[in-house]
Amino acid sequence: MRKFIGTVIGLLVFVAAVTRADGSVSTATAEPLSRIRQAATAYVAAHAAATARIDVATLDSRLRLPACPRPLTARGGQAANGGAWSVAISCEPDNGNPALWSLYVPVRVIDSRPVVVLARGFSAGLPVPSDAVTTEVRDVGQLGYGYVGDPQQVIGHMLRRPVMAGTIVTPDLLAAPVQVKRGAIVTLLVVADGMEIRAQGKALSDGGTGDHVSIENTGSHRIVDGVVLDGSTVEVGFR
Repeated sequence: MRKFIGTVIGLLVFVAAVTRADGSVSTATAEPLSRIRQAATAYVAAHAAATARIDVATLDSRLRLPACPRPLTARGGQAANGGAWSVAISCEPDNGNPALWSLYVPVRVIDSRPVVVLARGFSAGLPVPSDAVTTEVRDVGQLGYGYVGDPQQVIGHMLRRPVMAGTIVTPDLLAAPVQVKRGAIVTLLVVADGMEIRAQGKALSDGGTGDHVSIENTGSHRIVDGVVLDGSTVEVGFR
């Protein structure tokens, strides 16, 4: 990945420091740009994942800010799409001394991790075999729909839609393995006010653990909606 290099876009709040006659800041009294970048790095490191690589934008060498006589303050910098951060670095007021300046420093967070990728195209409704999955290292900050890092969380599960080879597996792509099949006789469980009521029902659709399925009460022939608890039990709420 190419190194993230950017020119900082700074917003100077105001300046109260020793300046030259022409209004510029001398090199001797200028804030070291390395200190600004270090402050941005430290702030992001405290909020980003431990596995992330932090790449701070290169500041314009012509930038001259008054040297701050106290520790720099960092704030904001909430992560945006693609792992891009914007960290506000400032020389804040202290003990009656005025604030000197404030600027925003662009920072990119690169969090490379193994993610599960399908090795070949696959149809929906079929369990994924072990030879159909592999892992590739990707910047997970770029994966807006999430990812799955453990192949065991994919193997044996079904996909909710057809996919092509090379597709990164996302949590919403996976369907739980079928626990209850259409036509199966299951126990209907109703829990209310500390009591449990059980009845027999017939599944009208397939479902995995946590899925909603339609069930016909074999006694009353009433069709109800329930949540699959396991291969033989479906919990039903009151309608």
